[in-house]
Amino acid sequence: AGRLPEADDIIQNNFEGLAEGQQDVYKNVSNELTKLRDSLDPRQQELVEFYQYIVDSIAISGRVTVVNELIHGIEDTLFGHQETSTKTEENLKRQRNILIFFKNLDKRYAEEKKTRPKDAKKSQPKEQQLKEGDKADTVILHKHVHTEL
Repeated sequence: AGRLPEADDIIQNNFEGLAEGQQDVYKNVSNELTKLRDSLDPRQQELVEFYQYIVDSIAISGRVTVVNELIHGIEDTLFGHQETSTKTEENLKRQRNILIFFKNLDKRYAEEKKTRPKDAKKSQPKEQQLKEGDKADTVILHKHVHTEL
């Protein structure tokens, strides 16, 4: 309700990199969201811009927990004593649903990270997209990526 499946897919497919603060993933997600936004009608473009705002907030703060702060801000407006128009209230509800989607992805990511075998945490193949002309070839680079526990 109030989310865009195409934007959800972009975020879901890249969430691990976002959660781990990988700058190349932020850039890729931002580019994909921009392409999506440009293909949609103005009302849907606003939603994509909110997804982008969340991704930017995560990138700037370096942590996904900023999502909780954004949720609290919206809920304070929705459930506080402030008068809001019906249109504003509907927009805030859509934004809250998008934020809850991010929060649930983060919760699932944290649970999966806990259950990974210990040696899988130390080194993982890193997937990177290389652009050649208009094509994007996916190459698996078998580098050791050290993740923080």
